[in-house]
Amino acid sequence: MPAWRSWLSKWRERGTRGTGEKEKRRRGGNGEIAKGSAGEVRSLLWVANEIGYLEKLVYEKLRNASMELSAWLSNQIKALKVVVK
Repeated sequence: MPAWRSWLSKWRERGTRGTGEKEKRRRGGNGEIAKGSAGEVRSLLWVANEIGYLEKLVYEKLRNASMELSAWLSNQIKALKVVVK
């Protein structure tokens, strides 16, 4: 398991303390926020690539990792929401 997955799991749990289990699942935990942040990272990576701060290979690797992260988060959010119904 990549390190970011275990970190996100801990972050998601910490951000929903004090909230009922059903409410956590309805909202998708903090997954929606994390998914938005992954999108912001992709935007910043694009800018860094355009101004020549990143090499193309590094940009592509980081972009692909953020896309993988977004897909994983989408699946987690869907899974949490399905359990509630």
